[in-house]
Amino acid sequence: MQKVCDKQLATLERRYVDSAGEHYRRKYREYENLSCGVYLSAISELYRKELNLFDKCFEVASTLPALNGKFSEELVRKYKACLLQKSTGMLWMLENQQTESLRLLN
Repeated sequence: MQKVCDKQLATLERRYVDSAGEHYRRKYREYENLSCGVYLSAISELYRKELNLFDKCFEVASTLPALNGKFSEELVRKYKACLLQKSTGMLWMLENQQTESLRLLN
């Protein structure tokens, strides 16, 4: 019986991660034209909400790395070019003392 439950939980977790990936792709399309600071703030808030939801739904630690991977793939890597642009990215935030936005990079 335990093996059946473990297998069902693994299937549920895999579906959750796949669904989260789709959600993150939609959010990227929604956020992609935001300024760097606003984008970082938006994805930080989204990540905080996702972790809170995850903590309420799952106890298995193996799902969190997969969820983090989807988040990074869909929301961080795709926006990387903007973060590196001289006129809008991290360098601009440093030069213009955008400390709140830069803290979000932690």
